[in-house]
Amino acid sequence: MIPRSTTIGDEGRRLRRILVGLAIVVLVANLATFVVGRFIEGERVPGPPGSSYVTTALGTAAVAELFASEGLEVTRLRAPYTSDRLDPNDVLVLVEVGFASLTDTESSVLADFVDLGGRIILAGPDPGGLFAAMGRDLDDLPSWAADGPSSAVSSLVGVDQVPLEGRGQLKGGVDVSAILVGDQGEVVAVDWGEGDGDVIWLADPTPLLNQGLANGDSAGLAMSLAGGRDLVFDEYRHGFGGETFWQLLPQNWAGTLLLLGVAILAGLIAYSRRLGPPEETGRHLQPERGAYVESVAAILGKTGPVRESIEPVRLRVRRLLIQRAGLGPDATDDELRVAAGNAGVTPEEIGAALDPLGDPVNAGKALARLSMRR
Repeated sequence: MIPRSTTIGDEGRRLRRILVGLAIVVLVANLATFVVGRFIEGERVPGPPGSSYVTTALGTAAVAELFASEGLEVTRLRAPYTSDRLDPNDVLVLVEVGFASLTDTESSVLADFVDLGGRIILAGPDPGGLFAAMGRDLDDLPSWAADGPSSAVSSLVGVDQVPLEGRGQLKGGVDVSAILVGDQGEVVAVDWGEGDGDVIWLADPTPLLNQGLANGDSAGLAMSLAGGRDLVFDEYRHGFGGETFWQLLPQNWAGTLLLLGVAILAGLIAYSRRLGPPEETGRHLQPERGAYVESVAAILGKTGPVRESIEPVRLRVRRLLIQRAGLGPDATDDELRVAAGNAGVTPEEIGAALDPLGDPVNAGKALARLSMRR
């Protein structure tokens, strides 16, 4: 059970309960939306464009599944390039990797991979440093341009029309062979040799993406590019670096857990005791007058000259008794004792009030009783 906070009042506790209730409602609503969305839309995995893990329109999960269904082994590389991770008998697939950078070690491994017979399928703009790392003269290679045709014809056997999204074309280049050519002669994909291997570059990645694989002869193009070899999808360039807890979570859940952690931390800070004295949770009333006068009298009794300090109390007791009993200013002590008894003052208390050497505590009690019954 959570202990009662000493730093907030009842109003703060009500506000806290309202905020906690709202947070629970929002969390339940998000969970319900997530579950219902999965039933309605099916299994959809969002993520970076070109990733073989992603099942949305711009992912490549469909082409990876296509290769696997044809008996080809599909591997997802989640680490930097090393000689034991890249087999020259395989095909390295780079789709929408952006302008990823390579270390010197990776550049050397990649160049050896192609020279020994490996194949690279690059779809999208040239990532900076990739071709230079392979030792190619960039002046001999085509340059990428942003606009391209809406469809192209393939020169590969068994592949005809391939629909595109107009996302790019290739211009120029030496010793390269065109694979896809648009209606107006735009070159969309080329192939060239590198040592014992080769490189295939698609300026428009649409045929390999989930949104375009089922259109036209895109699936046949993908299978022709693979050439019956096992494939390695580079997921390290898409930000997948190891099987960590956060990477295994859906993208929207990672953000939700992060915000939930921040909310819990804020709640702990708000609930904890601040530096300095805590704020009082309720109003503390003054003590009863009798107890108050008794404590004051006890303090005065320790100050030394008791007679002088208690004399105003005795005079006040006399005036109150004279007023209550209707006595004159020259009333005797006996008359005052009778009046005190009628007012509920004990003999010890009135005796101390009338005797200059009486107990100051009892004198204070007499004044307290007369003041309360005034």
